[in-house]
Amino acid sequence: MQKQFTKIMLFCFVVFGLILTFAIFFQNPQQGLAVIVLFYLSLVMTITCFFSLTNFYIRKKLSNNEVYFASIKVSFRQSFLLSIFVGLTLFLASIRLLTWWDMILLALSLILLELYFESSKTNQTTHKRQAI
Repeated sequence: MQKQFTKIMLFCFVVFGLILTFAIFFQNPQQGLAVIVLFYLSLVMTITCFFSLTNFYIRKKLSNNEVYFASIKVSFRQSFLLSIFVGLTLFLASIRLLTWWDMILLALSLILLELYFESSKTNQTTHKRQAI
């Protein structure tokens, strides 16, 4: 599972990185909405793949846990939330709506979303223990 995850993430990182490079160097944002959507989608996916791999290998080195599937799920989720934060921040800045308190509210909402996922995982394990 770990090798498949690494191969898939590396492949997606390269593909979306090339698409992002193409969108930056060869497209004009004035051409329409499709170019802007292509840029932000490829940016979010490139950041997700990069930080997912980085986060997974940091978790793998710091913990001696043999169950890598749990680390893969958490790494991907946290990387996706981080990339959503970066993408939304850049989008709001591009349309000149970003202020410091918007950025703080966005960060807090994503942190609360991550805490919700962590607490629901904890609740599921306690319900399984009670059923046994």
